[in-house]
Amino acid sequence: WGTGLTAFFLVILLKVPCPIKFLTNLDCPGCGTVRLFHYLGQGNLSAAFSQNSFMFFALPICFFLAVFASKHYWQTGKILSTKAEQLCLLLLVVSGILFGIFRNL
Repeated sequence: WGTGLTAFFLVILLKVPCPIKFLTNLDCPGCGTVRLFHYLGQGNLSAAFSQNSFMFFALPICFFLAVFASKHYWQTGKILSTKAEQLCLLLLVVSGILFGIFRNL
């Protein structure tokens, strides 16, 4: 958690450009996420959705999955032990890849 939050704030504060956008001039699945958070902070849901519709839905799902998996790990010592958790993670990865491809067509 700490590493992810640190990286997120470094990207915002240092305004680090997306390496995929820099190298290929194509939008990655995460491009627009900082602007999404900016508009969410202002309460403007439609503008947030327009910045990155995939992350608009994926981030709450990822947060829920991370909290659930962390709680399960603390209780059992196992990570992503159920097929449903593994399927959810796989669907998120595949849908992110597909979103990244189709947003550049």
